[in-house]
Amino acid sequence: MAVLHSTIRSWLAFPGPQSISRIQGTFVRHLTSVFGSGQVLLLDKVWNFYRLARTALLGASLIIPSVPDAVIKAAAGKLTAFMLELLPLLDAAGPPASPTAVQQWALDDLDYHLPFRQHAPETISARAPGSFAHPAIIHSPGALASLWFARGVTYRAPFSRDYRAGRLFPDFAAWEAKRAAVVAEKGLADGEDGKYFCDITAYGAPSHGRKEENFKVYFEKEAEWRAHFPKGQPVPYVTAQAWMCKHLPGVGKLTSALCASDLVYSGLVEMPGVEEMGNMVCSIGAGAVKGLVALGLVQGKGPSSKVFPIFCRLYRALDSSLDAEQKAKMDFDVIMFEHLLCKYHRVQKL
Repeated sequence: MAVLHSTIRSWLAFPGPQSISRIQGTFVRHLTSVFGSGQVLLLDKVWNFYRLARTALLGASLIIPSVPDAVIKAAAGKLTAFMLELLPLLDAAGPPASPTAVQQWALDDLDYHLPFRQHAPETISARAPGSFAHPAIIHSPGALASLWFARGVTYRAPFSRDYRAGRLFPDFAAWEAKRAAVVAEKGLADGEDGKYFCDITAYGAPSHGRKEENFKVYFEKEAEWRAHFPKGQPVPYVTAQAWMCKHLPGVGKLTSALCASDLVYSGLVEMPGVEEMGNMVCSIGAGAVKGLVALGLVQGKGPSSKVFPIFCRLYRALDSSLDAEQKAKMDFDVIMFEHLLCKYHRVQKL
């Protein structure tokens, strides 16, 4: 059996995530050949195998460790210490009277620094009752378009800070009316209004595809989404991310992944497994990878074949180190873990 596993790993270039398409292609060809029909591919268990083919075939335990377990455990310890230092910021009584340097750093910009994704002010306002990302509202007209607009255009712009509430727009005319009212209220001159509503550097490097005009298109794409993904069955995470990346103007790999994560908590998208999120991190190569670099687990951006297994192992180590009460308080899951790595990278600049 060991020889068989070794041969399969060599043939599939395992454990590199780039091998996934070969596994999936072989799986589909074999099934359709044996059953003589493509309908077998619609079965839930077949889909789960296809989606997580590498783990289903070889098992997560066969990930070849390139970093000793002790190093992974030490890195998990650093992340745990970072989180526990900031956990008091979530207390109902409010932040400490005399915050530590790290706590003050987080308080200075909670949306940009807080590792607890679901507790950032921007996210809280998006999921508030009556807001676009709330599970009871997400099926309403304009809710999806408003979410894409919030992530793909207004995120970290002054508008999203000054107007936390009232950002659900049932149609483009509602947005035009709101925009005109804000311009009048703020006394924005021509040329100032663009930067007030859109920050092209919201996620780092300037993205000139981020622009207000995209909002009108988002309403059209919302109708396409609802026709393509009928209500009632959560969309697989990777499928949702790929669809948004392909169809939404101004939305690339990173922003589409953030939107997919938002929609997990809204009930429209499935919670990804650690392997799915690991593949996504390798594909995007952004803040989470920088977090692994800051922890000394990879060098530079690192090849995907190293980043993927380290991401998965570190998540499992961290998951086992936190108790149920801590996880519940911070809403710990694989999405928050990816978010945490981004923030850990940023705190190194303190």
